[in-house]
Amino acid sequence: MTDTDITTDATKTRIGFADIWTNSAPADGVYFERTYDTLLPLTETTFQVVFRNGGAEERINTGVTFAASTIYRAYLSVECNSSGTFTTSWEILNDTTNVTSSGTAAPTNTARYPSASTDYINPGCIIQKTGSVTTATSRLIRVDYIGTRIRRPLNRSMKLFA
Repeated sequence: MTDTDITTDATKTRIGFADIWTNSAPADGVYFERTYDTLLPLTETTFQVVFRNGGAEERINTGVTFAASTIYRAYLSVECNSSGTFTTSWEILNDTTNVTSSGTAAPTNTARYPSASTDYINPGCIIQKTGSVTTATSRLIRVDYIGTRIRRPLNRSMKLFA
């Protein structure tokens, strides 16, 4: 695979949490995405944090530039406390230049968080081909580690008997 496969051909690169990892956009998820498509007005040079719920999407720009011949380490955390408040934190380490960028992201509409009891999401990554048959022939992403930690609010109750 050459660097131009994901930096000049029509592709969408995603890594994070989603309900499906196929060649179509997931219905539910929170993930990093970078889109390159010369046929659409949506060609991005930076990583986006994408929030999707029920197919509705909102994108938050991280400001971290996506470059060829670069190794990235990405961290994405979505937490919900016992009162239902979400916090999304992200960090991207450019391992080639040793520069770390981090921040928080939140959709303007909290309904974009996949939070219903039927919104099952799992970790994954994909390079989605969006171009014609002759472009983006090599779609390869190398991932050496994906870690998932589930943290749920702790609810304790005690029954006292007299």
